[in-house]
Amino acid sequence: MDRNRVLQQVEHLAALDVASLDNSSALEALGCAQKVQSWATGRTAALRRRIRETSVSPTIARCDADEVTASSRSSGQRDELRADAAGAVPEVQDALDLGSITAEHVDVIAAALSSLEPDEQLLLATMGRHLVEQAMGVNPDHYRANLRLLVDRMRRDAGQGLRERQKRATQLNVWFDRDTGMWCLNGRLDPELAATISQQLDSALRTRFSQATPDLCPSDPRAKTSWLRAHALADVFAAALGGGGRGGGRGGGRGGGTGSAEVTIVVTSPEGRLDTGTAGTVCVDAVSDLIRRGVARLFTVVTEDGHVIEAPGRLNLGRTTRVANAAQRRALHALYPTCAMPGCTVDYRRCRHHHVHWWRHGGHTDLGNLLPVCDDHHHAIHQEGWEVTLGPHRELTVLRPDGRVMRTGPPGRGP
Repeated sequence: MDRNRVLQQVEHLAALDVASLDNSSALEALGCAQKVQSWATGRTAALRRRIRETSVSPTIARCDADEVTASSRSSGQRDELRADAAGAVPEVQDALDLGSITAEHVDVIAAALSSLEPDEQLLLATMGRHLVEQAMGVNPDHYRANLRLLVDRMRRDAGQGLRERQKRATQLNVWFDRDTGMWCLNGRLDPELAATISQQLDSALRTRFSQATPDLCPSDPRAKTSWLRAHALADVFAAALGGGGRGGGRGGGRGGGTGSAEVTIVVTSPEGRLDTGTAGTVCVDAVSDLIRRGVARLFTVVTEDGHVIEAPGRLNLGRTTRVANAAQRRALHALYPTCAMPGCTVDYRRCRHHHVHWWRHGGHTDLGNLLPVCDDHHHAIHQEGWEVTLGPHRELTVLRPDGRVMRTGPPGRGP
């Protein structure tokens, strides 16, 4: 849409008395709002690409864009993928500017591009006009199915085997839902990898069904199967680690040994906090039950003002190894719930252990020289010239290549 058309649409929407609209008028206005929203998505995509082009580094570009738009990490990544898709396929950018397709259509195209090899991406990008025509007037779910068929046909024509495509597409995503307090898994496995897992999972599920139904198990048949499958998966893991497996009515496992999970009690002021290896908060009774049944091992880490006062294990390894040991990982996790970089919310478990004084420059694998950083910020430090220093209480100073300085106080887990 040109400037005048956009202004007309916005002015029309702003002047509406929504409460007085009949059904057809409301539907018409909703279509108008969608066109404006699509146009705004196109502007956002183009602006994010321009910010990248004019910034000193891709990481700085994304951080600055997310800060200006108050975007979460996930929504910022989504906008970056949309910008990439619209940049790779100019017809998609044009269609957004015209309000002809929606942001969700672009998400489908972005997902398809990300699943392809570079030469395949270029081939799909040459089909831009066809991609837009297929998207117009079709809901994103149908469009996703149509685009999947197109990609499959394109790959067949390019000679790539089904087995290779499936192996490349294998993935497992893990995240913590802060709204529900639940740890979430979602993924897809190629048939060969699935064969090594599915039979064990099915066997564990059958065993679960043969036992007495636990008190907390749902009564709805589908929900019951899903609930028992989740606990059966835990049984498979516990058995693989030598930790026993099928548990009693609460869905837990028995046994300990090498299969036991770690439970770290982080003692801070004014109260201790429990860490069971997921991002969620676990009540004291639940942790006590895990320890009683031998499913978990207990570790206590005491921190104060950026220092680890007490922690089990060896915390300073010098030049004997580059890799942080379990004791160091526990201690750092007691200090940092997330990536140490200012404003970054990537969970600690997805971070790397960066040597502040680089290992290649003679740095030691000592607790005082280690800092948890996410993959993006690790790349920024090693490849984009970000400089980090730690103060006596782990105060962090970050000098970005654009000259901006970011600082934090001693790390903590908050209230």
